[in-house]
Amino acid sequence: MTGLSVAAAIAAADAGPALTAELFPLSGTGKVRVTYNWLYSALNVDPNDSSPFPWVFRRCPMTRRRYRRRVDTAG
Repeated sequence: MTGLSVAAAIAAADAGPALTAELFPLSGTGKVRVTYNWLYSALNVDPNDSSPFPWVFRRCPMTRRRYRRRVDTAG
C-alpha cells in the first residue's frame, strides 16, 4: 500500500472488510495466529507452522448517537 498507512486505508474504506493481511512479529519468529480452547483464546506464534493464516480487518459502520436533555416530569 504505497502512500497510505493501514489506519488511513481502513478509515477510507466503506463499512465491511477493508484489508486482508498475514501478521508477522518484528522478531521474525513466524505468523501471528489465534489458538482457540474451550476456556480461552490466545495469540501465539509458531515458527514451524508456515500455513496461511489471514487476518481480515473490518471497518465498522459509524453510528449516530443522539443525546436528549432529560426532562423532569415530577410535580
